[in-house]
Amino acid sequence: MTTPCEMHDGGRFAVGDPMEEHAVQEAEHQGPVQRDYHPRFLEFIKHLAGINSTEKLFPKACRTCGKVFPSFGHYLIDTIPKAHSFEDCEEVMGSPFTMIYRHCGCGNTLVLTLTLDNFPLLDELWIMLREEAEIRGEPLPVVVRAFAEQCRWYFASRSEEAAGAYAEAEATRPDASSL
Repeated sequence: MTTPCEMHDGGRFAVGDPMEEHAVQEAEHQGPVQRDYHPRFLEFIKHLAGINSTEKLFPKACRTCGKVFPSFGHYLIDTIPKAHSFEDCEEVMGSPFTMIYRHCGCGNTLVLTLTLDNFPLLDELWIMLREEAEIRGEPLPVVVRAFAEQCRWYFASRSEEAAGAYAEAEATRPDASSL
């Protein structure tokens, strides 16, 4: 059965960032769970942390409520993923182009656009994700979802402030059926 998180459309795909299992583990352990990051994922996650200096992307403000997300990490941990939060749009756009969709706490959808101009490793990221899917024998959306989850875990674990924002976002996350 295909879930809203695993849609496929003519070579394009979109995946969500479900965190229910992670939230349950944190509740059971009364704190963040120690994560082992996939080495290939971690390389790109660290590069994504560097996009904070791109003035075209951050700070990002919600046009509905005015909340400001000063960095990529804050954007990931202080928003709620849409059903298809990480989408490769290269086929449609004709050049490397990735859209990241997330909901602000007010419900407004915030879109972050990655291109070679603001993330020069975008091609390499998608090559790595496709290779990883082949190595694992898993569909690409499953691997992209794992990457998105590890991104969020990485940024949530970087500071107490970030961890607090992550916990707050998870506590206010709507039920997936209401999206």
